[in-house]
Amino acid sequence: MNNLQLIVDPVKIPENITFNYAELSTAIKTKMEEYKGLVYTDDQIKEAKTDRADLNRLKGILKDERIRMKKAYLEPFSDFEDKINSLISVIDEPVALIDSQIKEYEKKQKDDKEQEIREKFKGMGFPDYVSLIKVWNPKWLNKSYSMKNIEDDLLSRKAEIQKDIDTIRAIPEFSFEALEAYKVNLSLSEAVAKGKEMADIQQRKQEAEEKARKQDIEGQVAAEQGQIPGEEVNPFGDGMLDPGKIENYPEQEEKNQDPEPVQQEKKETRKKVVIEIIAKESQFEAINDFYRNLKQTAESIRIISKLH
Repeated sequence: MNNLQLIVDPVKIPENITFNYAELSTAIKTKMEEYKGLVYTDDQIKEAKTDRADLNRLKGILKDERIRMKKAYLEPFSDFEDKINSLISVIDEPVALIDSQIKEYEKKQKDDKEQEIREKFKGMGFPDYVSLIKVWNPKWLNKSYSMKNIEDDLLSRKAEIQKDIDTIRAIPEFSFEALEAYKVNLSLSEAVAKGKEMADIQQRKQEAEEKARKQDIEGQVAAEQGQIPGEEVNPFGDGMLDPGKIENYPEQEEKNQDPEPVQQEKKETRKKVVIEIIAKESQFEAINDFYRNLKQTAESIRIISKLH
């Protein structure tokens, strides 16, 4: 096969096709100067058409000669080209057959190497959410890239992932959201951005829910107080002391008692304590017990205001 040679007989190819180019160039350029800036009147349209036909005829002569010469020069080459192409097509058939076998062999080698990489990956202790495809490098299938190099790459990637996870967990505000985002494509920057976004949304949601909850409680209290029109609801339950009666209760009791001899008492510091109580109706009984005990010891008890 290596001994085959293509032998082409020497062919005399003219370096240039010569013709009276200079003469024609001068004559045509001189003639064309006559037409530059030429303006035809309406009465000269017939003459204009004649001039156009003469110029097109001259142009046609030049084109026809160009085509004739090109065909004459290309005709022997076209025959040569057809014969060479026919020989190439004969060679192409076995080349395609051999090429398919080589590609099949190379594909099998890559498939075997990929399987070996998969087995190596399984034993390296990556987190469950890290699949091989997420850390895959196409160059691993190159014949020149050894399994040792691949193992080093996997170890390096594993350490990098662990470092990213440690970084995410060090962000208490949205570490959970960021870690969930990181599991998708193992991008630290995207995970942090997504985690912060999700945390902000969650915070706004909680604030909205808290606001709605407070409004709901206020609405329930208003509804409960409006059950009997024109009557104020006693928060301490029916039959218990009315707030107006509770006010200064011990002081009123002292006025009805017989005066006792004034005794020197130890001066005590008095403090005013303001207590705010928000309760459901089911809790009124416990609050009444609290007030029963409180009125026995406090000098004065009064309700400043009630929530509506």
